[in-house]
Amino acid sequence: MHPVRRPAWTPPPPLPGVAWGEDPGARLVAYYQEVAANMADLPFYNPRLTVAALPFCRVEGDWLGVVWTPWFLNAFLLPGGGTLWQDLSQGERRRVALPVGEMDFLGDQAPALGPFQYCPLVAPVEDLTGQEEAAAVARQALDTLLLPVAAEGEAAEMALPGEGPARGPVEAPNTPLLASLDGPEAPLSPAAGEQAPSRTDKEPARRGFLKTFLGQGH
Repeated sequence: MHPVRRPAWTPPPPLPGVAWGEDPGARLVAYYQEVAANMADLPFYNPRLTVAALPFCRVEGDWLGVVWTPWFLNAFLLPGGGTLWQDLSQGERRRVALPVGEMDFLGDQAPALGPFQYCPLVAPVEDLTGQEEAAAVARQALDTLLLPVAAEGEAAEMALPGEGPARGPVEAPNTPLLASLDGPEAPLSPAAGEQAPSRTDKEPARRGFLKTFLGQGH
């Protein structure tokens, strides 16, 4: 008689998501600022960046946004009482149907936040020259997530964050472009001895990023 094989790791039961009534971006920034205090000596830490977030928007009633730190740039999904959120165990993966298509999100949790889910977009972020470029890449990524595939060759109409009232299931936030807490600002220019990439250097990289990014949905 063969012994019963048991999985090496069983995920814990998921924490039930509690709806956030307000944009959770500032709380995520505060959480990752605390984490950043222990990350500065790691080789993939980019000292030109600080923790910040774009304003989150509601998609089908839940919260979607982009946060960046000196070591990653990720999309985050948090419960808002809508239909997009589904409880997920820490470390588990699920496909989330966004306007752009289905994307892979991982479950996680923290005492200060409760459960949340994230989609890795850029890691490490050592090639980003500072907050200005990180914000531009984050904006491009979020706009892409919220842009539905045009039907029959026609451009789909979409309200993006900061561009007036939302249409359909996406609600635009009323907060400023960057939702970050007070703290030391990272330099917006390259470090001494480094040459800033030219526009022609950046554009192919961003196009390649978006091609890889969109490829997750297919």
